[in-house]
Amino acid sequence: MRPTFSVIIAIYEVEQYIDAFLRSLDAQTYPIDKIEIVAVNDGSTDSSASIFEAWMSGRDNVSLIHQENCGAAAARAVALERVSGEWVTVADPDDILDPEYFSSVESFILRDEENLSSILSTRVYILNDETGEYRDSHPLAKKFKFGERIADLDEEPEAFQLGATAFFKLNHLRENDLNYDTAIRPTFEDAHLIGRYLDLFNRPMVGLVSKAIYYYRKRAAQNSLVQSSWSTSDRFLNTPRRGYLDLLNKVGRRGQVPKWAQYMVLYDLLWYFKEDQVMVSKVAWIDSATRREFLDLLEEIMRRIDSSTIEEFSCNPHPWALRESIRLRYGKTPQDKVALYRWNSDKYGRAKITFIYSGTRPYTEFYADGAVTEPVEHDYTTHRLFGEAFAVEESLTLEGSEITVFSNGTMLRSRKFSNPKWPAPSSESASRVKQNVTAAQIGRTRSQAQKIRSRVRVKSLTTRRSAARVVFDKTVQATRRSLSSARQQTESGRVIRTVQNSKLPEVQRRYSNAWLVMDRPDKADDNGEHLYRYLMKERPDINAFFVLSKASKDWPRLSTEGFRMLEYGSEELYLAALNGSFRISSDATADVMYPAPRELFGSPKGKFVFLQHGVTKDDLSRWLNPKQIDLLITASRDEYTSFIGPGSPYKIRSGNVALTGFSRYDRLLEISRRSSRESILIMPTWRAHIRDELLGYSSAERNAVFGQTLYGRQWLDLLKSEDLRLLAESKGLSIEFVVHPSLSNLLPKLSLPPHVARVDLSSNSFQETLARASVFVTDYSSVAFDAAYIDIPSVYFQFDSEAVFSGGHNYRKGYYNYDDAGFGPVVSSVSSVVGSVERLLTDRKVRDHFLDRALSVFYLRDFSNSERIVQAIEDV
Repeated sequence: MRPTFSVIIAIYEVEQYIDAFLRSLDAQTYPIDKIEIVAVNDGSTDSSASIFEAWMSGRDNVSLIHQENCGAAAARAVALERVSGEWVTVADPDDILDPEYFSSVESFILRDEENLSSILSTRVYILNDETGEYRDSHPLAKKFKFGERIADLDEEPEAFQLGATAFFKLNHLRENDLNYDTAIRPTFEDAHLIGRYLDLFNRPMVGLVSKAIYYYRKRAAQNSLVQSSWSTSDRFLNTPRRGYLDLLNKVGRRGQVPKWAQYMVLYDLLWYFKEDQVMVSKVAWIDSATRREFLDLLEEIMRRIDSSTIEEFSCNPHPWALRESIRLRYGKTPQDKVALYRWNSDKYGRAKITFIYSGTRPYTEFYADGAVTEPVEHDYTTHRLFGEAFAVEESLTLEGSEITVFSNGTMLRSRKFSNPKWPAPSSESASRVKQNVTAAQIGRTRSQAQKIRSRVRVKSLTTRRSAARVVFDKTVQATRRSLSSARQQTESGRVIRTVQNSKLPEVQRRYSNAWLVMDRPDKADDNGEHLYRYLMKERPDINAFFVLSKASKDWPRLSTEGFRMLEYGSEELYLAALNGSFRISSDATADVMYPAPRELFGSPKGKFVFLQHGVTKDDLSRWLNPKQIDLLITASRDEYTSFIGPGSPYKIRSGNVALTGFSRYDRLLEISRRSSRESILIMPTWRAHIRDELLGYSSAERNAVFGQTLYGRQWLDLLKSEDLRLLAESKGLSIEFVVHPSLSNLLPKLSLPPHVARVDLSSNSFQETLARASVFVTDYSSVAFDAAYIDIPSVYFQFDSEAVFSGGHNYRKGYYNYDDAGFGPVVSSVSSVVGSVERLLTDRKVRDHFLDRALSVFYLRDFSNSERIVQAIEDV
């Protein structure tokens, strides 16, 4: 008899996962011997195929085809030619099927008595590869929230289907000669087939089988096809052209692309845009030629997607600014490329509006209460995607209540800010399926089904853990939850008590208008410490406190000096934070922005001042934009402009940025004027991937591992350079080396040549170390600005610049150009570093050429930076 179900399995390099997948097949309450299974070994080099062959032994319903590696689409296409079931689906062998998976699908089919469903869609849970835990967190999960039903795609495009969890009618595929397009790679071949398949129905309907659960594994190794595909050019060229564009060209009638097909493509495209917004991005590597071709392809694709689709799309949540940037960039008419948003008036009753546009700024006129006016405040944010300006957001404040804006002579209708919400299905768009199917109707008695169910073990949801281990882990988790609940109750009582105490008159007197200053919870010696020292000496009228962990090495030093200390994490700090006016720090992570944690105490009433750790020269907008920063301190003119000028990627407004210089520069200048220049100081920045790699090794192994990396090899070669040693000796200079703090603790005994002194910043002042340098050698560090502030030139050893600025580290290239604005030469070899150091030491003209750049960079070079910062804080 013809089977109800055929399952296609493409096998490639899944030896770690396939056992769990096969166990989940054995655990099915639907008879596994009644399912036709066609697997294709797509050239696996590991034991995947042999594991499957052992499992299939003696099963007449299972077949295995071997072929050279041709990709998932080719493997599935071969299997699709062989299957014979009424319904055909795909299951990936690194995923897991719920025990009731096929039973739930069959039950749904039987209840769909009118055979309305064109395709069936099952529910996807995200499975944690390491723990076996899973979540109903897939972006498309909401279509299942309204129960098992049949959705009309023309009325409910949000119910579109992507990926392996589709069940096709095999007859419909065969009658229309449909199969996977094997030229599509690395992904979207399944969606491409689904789209072409659905388009052949006069009114495509999706059966939403919410009870059939498919566990999609997120691999910890990040090596699945989807996870690893970001590193391939095919993801940016082949998939958009052969997948998205081809699908949009092939579906639809009378040239109109169905909304559901637009949704399918837009859903996938949004992952590109969202990934580009990540600080350390998987898409940052693409070269200029690939980027250009990708953007050209986007133009073609987006011409087939309506602006209303972008505006209404709620299936892959994304920020308002991203949605507007895409909508305006690909607007079909000039009117589609500009928008106006009206916000609530400010505290002075002035109108606040956002004028946002793509392309050349249109001629714009502003009217307030009928008269032409100019904004009293005008800020810019340029929204860039893949290196191009997609939209410019202008935030304006205007005097008046009745505001009218004309763009190229056309009055703009103001919009209301809102994020689209997933709509509930209307009664016309969804058909309910019957709910009264019995176990007998699906070919088994209730007792038989229960007997099979009783054999299902939790181990089917794991990879390498035994059932006993899973039970043990679950017990531990339950115990921890119980203890956590008890702790939460205790913590809740503590929070309530602290909030009550914060309102006591003596507490409010003690911390009235308090300034809470800090650098990091466990470390001082940055702009926070220097600002506090100024407040302590020059502004005793300000109720200032310094925040630090008592375990920090800096605590004894600062408390001895007379700092009014508050212990980080203490109830006293919480009392101060609940009453204080300012939280001030050289860092902008949550632990310093909210010393009284928001999750416990809510958002604080005071303001946050970001002193910065160093001059911002790279694009940190993806990190800073989500943060609530009331005042940001800058030290250089170009840096200041990069935050608030035209073309800025930052959302912070001009009234919230001050050009004052850094607090630590006052002390640095003082130290410099009494220091002799007696060293060559070498201090590279860190690399996130090297830190992460070293963490995987023992302390005894790390030195060798570090020396094998390109980064470690290049810097160690420089330190061991005989030419550098001879140069230093000839000039009477020492060679000092600072390991970046992010790597220092991992490399406590790094092997260095005898002529190189390693400087431990935990016991040595960095400012004094820097001030005695004659030349500073780094790669990308903003400390070069500190050095230039006290007339020390730099050499930038950038042997890996292409990798670093292509996602190899937490850098995004900003306004700063090292070649044109750096305080020294940019080189890429050890010999060039030595030669550059020699020229800076011996040729005064060369040295002055680079140091003259500092004259235009810094606002002022004096001892009044802290004074200006305090004034800016008081004015905010």
